[in-house]
Amino acid sequence: MNSWGLGLAHQTRQRVLMAVIAAATGIEMLENGMFVFASSHIAGGVGAAPEEYAFVSTLYAVAGILVILKQRWLASRLGYRTFVTGALTLMAFGAWLCSMAHTPTQLAIARFVLGLGAGSLFTASRILINLCFAPALRLRALLFFTYGFFGGQISAPLLASYLVDHFVWSSVFFAVVPIALAGAIASWLVIPDFRERLGDEGEFEMRGIVFFAAGVLFVEVMMQRSRFDFFSNPLQLLELCLVGAICAMGYMWHQYSHHKPLIDFRVLVRNPVYVLGLGGYAVYYFFSYSTSYLFPIYMQQGLKWSVEHTGYLQAVASVTSLVAAVIYTLSRPKFVRLKPWVLFGYLCLLGYAFLLSRSYQGVSSRWLILPMVLSGLGGVFAMIPIAELTFRGMDEYVFQHGYQTKNIVRQLVSSMSVSVMAVLMQDRQAVFMHQLTPSMTPLNPAYNAAVAQAQQVFGASVDATTAAHMASAWVGGLASQQALVLACVNVFFGFACLAAVCALFMAVQRRLR
Repeated sequence: MNSWGLGLAHQTRQRVLMAVIAAATGIEMLENGMFVFASSHIAGGVGAAPEEYAFVSTLYAVAGILVILKQRWLASRLGYRTFVTGALTLMAFGAWLCSMAHTPTQLAIARFVLGLGAGSLFTASRILINLCFAPALRLRALLFFTYGFFGGQISAPLLASYLVDHFVWSSVFFAVVPIALAGAIASWLVIPDFRERLGDEGEFEMRGIVFFAAGVLFVEVMMQRSRFDFFSNPLQLLELCLVGAICAMGYMWHQYSHHKPLIDFRVLVRNPVYVLGLGGYAVYYFFSYSTSYLFPIYMQQGLKWSVEHTGYLQAVASVTSLVAAVIYTLSRPKFVRLKPWVLFGYLCLLGYAFLLSRSYQGVSSRWLILPMVLSGLGGVFAMIPIAELTFRGMDEYVFQHGYQTKNIVRQLVSSMSVSVMAVLMQDRQAVFMHQLTPSMTPLNPAYNAAVAQAQQVFGASVDATTAAHMASAWVGGLASQQALVLACVNVFFGFACLAAVCALFMAVQRRLR
């Protein structure tokens, strides 16, 4: 083969490698997105109560944190080819177990297995970009990575809504099995080994890992239990939090002082830019996961939109993110300062939350397109520039430790945000329901008119007594729905204030520029 042919073959292999690495990330985003979108159907399929289903999510987060913690240790002994192939294979096996589950306990165990496989794919894929490609090719590799990341997010609500509407809930997991297995085969054929380059990556101590796992589990259980026991049993939650925090922080201190740590926190805490950037990541993840939890509740239970239409709206935000990320990545060499783009991202998130706080029942889809576009833009510009600023100038060793830590924070914040939102919504809805209850009395002419009108409609098919009970229950349901809408609007306004504070902080700080 001549030199031109060899160059073309090498270029093709590089692009195939970029695509396979991006696909590993996309598969994780796809599975996680479908699981979140179809949560109510999955919980109903296995007969899981809210507390039981919360524990399913908890075990997945714990598995993800543990495998991220051990990722470099495993990769240095297995090689990245075997590591990624094994992770995707384990993910496929976990998805198959989830599809075969009949009880909440079986689903929890299956999600733990799935989390052991899928939990580190995002981190491993991003680290592989630095290992596989020279700096001149990393921009193109990051573009492929963007395709995989946002492609999975776009596909998740659309595919999940189709599967749930046309098949049973288990099809959400069945669909992941062939996709993950195809990714495993491609990874084995394409991804390099890199064992000789990684060397000896830290010491693995089972007692320490068990100690850390127990701490994370206690914290995760506390955050999930707070959704149900925050007002009835706060002391027990505090005890769980303290025990978990002591265990987790004890292990982190052990790693900080260890001569061969799995994660070298010493080199990270000495970098103030990284610490500030990690805080920016945490705030964005809290905003993103919280609003992702709140938005379907608002649309489906508050505004009474269908699951399918809610999925389409979420896809609008993801498509916007993909287009914006591609344009930003291609145009990045022309930018000198990144701080204005981060500020723009927070302003977009401000507009997204504020517009949703001004929406109402019966709102048209046209009104909701703009906030979803702003959400997509904010997700790109509040995250991608922060990522570059946080990891700028790091060598390969520090980058790998920093990226592992960043994704552990992502797993923790994702669980914490859902728990905080559940407690906050419970409190806000109770407040607004308390305000609406005094008007639900026979002394209120408007209430009497609504009950009488509903009773007349129900009376066409049932007797007068039953119609009266049905009418009262229907009006009470309307009040509960109205309280939910007011609570969602109130919380969205709070997120608008949070985005405004973040934008102001970004404008005045001087380290991330």
